[in-house]
Amino acid sequence: MKYLLHGDDISASRNFLTGLTEGFQTTVLDGKNLAINELEEKMLSTSLFDDKKAVVVENLLSKNPKKKDFVSFLNLQGDGVLLILWEDKKIIKTAFSSLKNVNVKEFNLPFVYFEFLDSFSPHHVQKLYQMYHLLLLTTSETQIFYSLLKRLRSLLILQSNSVSSEIDKMSPWQIGKLRQQVSLWPKEKLVNFYTKLQDTEIKLKSGGLPVGLSKHLDILILSELI
Repeated sequence: MKYLLHGDDISASRNFLTGLTEGFQTTVLDGKNLAINELEEKMLSTSLFDDKKAVVVENLLSKNPKKKDFVSFLNLQGDGVLLILWEDKKIIKTAFSSLKNVNVKEFNLPFVYFEFLDSFSPHHVQKLYQMYHLLLLTTSETQIFYSLLKRLRSLLILQSNSVSSEIDKMSPWQIGKLRQQVSLWPKEKLVNFYTKLQDTEIKLKSGGLPVGLSKHLDILILSELI
């Protein structure tokens, strides 16, 4: 059986992946530089020796230059192995439309997630606070935190006119939106908030946060964006 899991909600797709592979001995492959013979070897070994094994291939359809060859190869394979193609983002339909007999699951973040990130700037405290708690109903505080960290880093790069491959990969409309957002941030305030997020990450990884991450973000929003 073949599955394709993709979408912006990585947390949800990972949870679904965990459920699919529960009870299986799972082999995880990096699809970016994977060769067809390597995948074939893993699929043959699992089907011959253990029916309770699964093969997970990450980012094959989005990052492997020979993805069309892989699609042709997979279309010739039977259902003897649980094969899961996992992508860390939403991919366009043409990337997998030729793939036969595959169960496609798309995991999308709620609209409020993007609205929250795009609105994140000083003097919008009440609105951001309400959106944050609405977002917590469907999204983990960990994902919200790392999305904020990434967004503030992008804003800081633009504000300082630094060179970054992260920004270079964005489309003009995305950069335009970020420039509009960064204009709402005084430089010192943006640097200060990003520094606090970095400090939060260190404490989160070391177990040094005095309160839970959700409450900690509460405090940051209410105290630092005024």
